[in-house]
Amino acid sequence: MANITTIRKAGAPALASSEVAAMVRRYSNAVSWTERPGERSSISILSAPNAADRAVMAGRRRDLSDALVPADADAIGLMISSIRSVMPSLDSSDPMQQVALYRSALSRFPEWAVGQVCRAFLEGRAGGSTTFAPTPADIAKRCADLIAPHQQEVAQISRILDAEIIPEPEPDEK
Repeated sequence: MANITTIRKAGAPALASSEVAAMVRRYSNAVSWTERPGERSSISILSAPNAADRAVMAGRRRDLSDALVPADADAIGLMISSIRSVMPSLDSSDPMQQVALYRSALSRFPEWAVGQVCRAFLEGRAGGSTTFAPTPADIAKRCADLIAPHQQEVAQISRILDAEIIPEPEPDEK
């Protein structure tokens, strides 16, 4: 179980190395994107990733996906309880019901993101009130902003790896 004092940045995925970032950019530029539902993007066999590059990108996608697994409700509850113990709420409703609302609003975010945002509020670095507890929406918005670049990278790598490979046309077809 998580405790607000044990949440570290270490849980956040590392930035891609410059080599991996350049590889993803290079292949992204070679993919023909489609936004039509049910249609796959495509890439020429001449520009498609080789087996080694596919393995590197698949590993990166797996690492990012693992880091984006949502936190369990108990971990979220502990982090919120830590905030609520030092920052009173403007809402006077039942505290257990309030924690349940936070759990619901934050259930799609990874533990490291919720922890970083909660710590930022506790340390007064998140903006907003330093007197009253943030709302579930305040924390959810900051969590969404924090994980968005990682989600975008997963989507970009997935488009490359899932793209249909178009074979080189036969000489008589050129």
